[in-house]
Amino acid sequence: MIGVTSICLIFFISILFVLPYLQSLSRISSAIKANPGFLDCCKLSITDDGLQIESSAEVFHVPWMQIVSIDTFNQYVILYFKSRIELLIPSRAFNSKNEVKNFVDTIRIEVSKSKILSTYSLTEKPNYKQGYFCLIPIIGFFLGIMFVILGIFKFKDKWLILIGLLGIMFTPILYDALFPEFWNKGLRDEKNIELVKGNMNNLIKDIEFYKIQHGAYPISLDKIDYPLINDIFQSDKKGSTPYNYRVIGDKYMLFSSGVDRLPNTVDDIYPDIATDESEIGLIRESNDSINLFQNLRKVLLKSL
Repeated sequence: MIGVTSICLIFFISILFVLPYLQSLSRISSAIKANPGFLDCCKLSITDDGLQIESSAEVFHVPWMQIVSIDTFNQYVILYFKSRIELLIPSRAFNSKNEVKNFVDTIRIEVSKSKILSTYSLTEKPNYKQGYFCLIPIIGFFLGIMFVILGIFKFKDKWLILIGLLGIMFTPILYDALFPEFWNKGLRDEKNIELVKGNMNNLIKDIEFYKIQHGAYPISLDKIDYPLINDIFQSDKKGSTPYNYRVIGDKYMLFSSGVDRLPNTVDDIYPDIATDESEIGLIRESNDSINLFQNLRKVLLKSL
């Protein structure tokens, strides 16, 4: 029983270890027969476009594109080729460890360069379908710039340049169609004017309600519990300024300084409400009211 077990164990060991070993010896023997200089000393040198391997039998060149990677293991430097061939270089073939390191680093750099260049081969045609990505707002703008550069310097392709230019123009055209006031200051000012008038119209209701509650108009807009008391045209990064507001007797003036940001000029903006003057205390826009306000300012300045 023990003898049968031993025979079976020897049989499995021969299959797992001895047989692969014999196959390796057979391959080496076949390689030596096919290439008599297989075991000869070789000279390996780096050229601009790859490696040159010289033996007593032949000299052959390996382009960078045919090299997959390079690594070190124990006392060897291993080169891996696309043809699934591995070249083992003993570390003792180099003069020092620094020379081994420089050799490995150089090969890695050159192989990386070749992979990058192979991404866009000089004979490769550009993929025009990628131009659809230029329809993505903002991102398409930068992709368009990239396509123009590739079309001019890489592919020398006029259609790729045209696609890039269209991609660059698409984002501004789209934003101009969707948000015309973004580019046009005049339109932006017109929208702000309408917004200011609406805010002041609502503000008048709160001013009148304040008088009902307290028997007099508020001295300043800060007394009003209304969130939109600041003039859009007077607001900037430095801060916000309320609408121009003054109480004159039992009346009051309320207006925006307008686009020029200066009060009492021709572009001042006044509330636009359909209410009888006798029902509210608002002094509407008129030359008399402007002159009255200017005279009042002069009197106040003199008194100070």
